Amino acid sequence: MSLLDENTSILQRLAERGDDMHRARPVDFAHIFTDRSSAERFADRARQAGFRVNVVATEDGEAPWDVIVTKEMVPSPEEITSTEASLDALARNEGGQADGWGFFQV
Repeated sequence: MSLLDENTSILQRLAERGDDMHRARPVDFAHIFTDRSSAERFADRARQAGFRVNVVATEDGEAPWDVIVTKEMVPSPEEITSTEASLDALARNEGGQADGWGFFQV
């Protein structure tokens, strides 16, 4: 299953549960890093691209740094997939990787 197909399926299930997929909301994209400096470099690049960013130390010994990147959007499969892929590429350039996305129901 492609990333686009997976995201389409997730959004369809959310819509079936009553979430209004036509309303904009903050969508959080999570990224994990093994060290703070890599996480901070990625965070700086994401901020420069216009995203809101939060760097968080975690209890995870393998990936102790989370960077949550937030974008206000109407959650379409194409928009989420495109954003997820571009942020993952930025994260991988700094030694990290994408770790999913999510938002609160509206």
